[in-house]
Amino acid sequence: MRYIIILAILFSNFNVFAQRSNNIGKIALHVVLPEEYSPNFENLGRNELRKIKSKILSITAKNGVAGVGLGDFVIYPVLNIYDEEVLRGGLERQTIIRAEFSLFIQQISNGQVYGEATIDIEGFGSDRSRALKKAISQINIRDRAWKEMIITSKQKIVDYYIARCDDILLEAEGYSKTRDYDEAIATLMQVPVEVAGCYQTVVAKTVEYYDYKIELECQESIAAAKVAKAQDNWEVAAGYMYGILPHFKCYDNAMVLLKDIEDHRCA
Repeated sequence: MRYIIILAILFSNFNVFAQRSNNIGKIALHVVLPEEYSPNFENLGRNELRKIKSKILSITAKNGVAGVGLGDFVIYPVLNIYDEEVLRGGLERQTIIRAEFSLFIQQISNGQVYGEATIDIEGFGSDRSRALKKAISQINIRDRAWKEMIITSKQKIVDYYIARCDDILLEAEGYSKTRDYDEAIATLMQVPVEVAGCYQTVVAKTVEYYDYKIELECQESIAAAKVAKAQDNWEVAAGYMYGILPHFKCYDNAMVLLKDIEDHRCA
């Protein structure tokens, strides 16, 4: 239970991960989108890109992976319009767009593609922009193509982490030796729960580094409080003691210092 609580705290502090704690341990795929009005992505604006991102996040969530997080893997879209037709009849003309919408899962560090899938979409409207919006709305997040792609990619990603488990642990240990505990924890967090034996070691090491991080921050707070106390900044000195909880190793020393500060402030 202590492991779960600490991991939840860690993930809430690392805002690059999803804001929801139920993403803990999931394979993380960063959603990467093109820039606004990119000529390589049909000049779509912010609202359209936001809708596409929402579709991708829904696809990942439905298939057991996180659409944001830590790690070396991304998921990104490609939109290829292969037919565009303008019908001039009736009261107003209609633009019809037929396109392929693809998703790719790729490893950042080496460019290897782990999975890809494509579906056909179609949209119509009084102009090209409306037709594109309608086409985007037709992206089916429940399409079997996405499920099959993610299932295949997940296994490849798990195999990758199994092969690199020792390297990841060593990398994290290197950061911890320089007291860069945030980076050490972030390195470990990328390992998903499916990497069974490795994940258990990662959880234990994450808690260990978190304890080191808290102890270091506690000692730094005590040192800062002593400096403020020497300068007769009693309120500032006391402020450094807030947030130091009873389970911290330095708690007793902090409370002794706080009592001394309070005594001088009252006097």
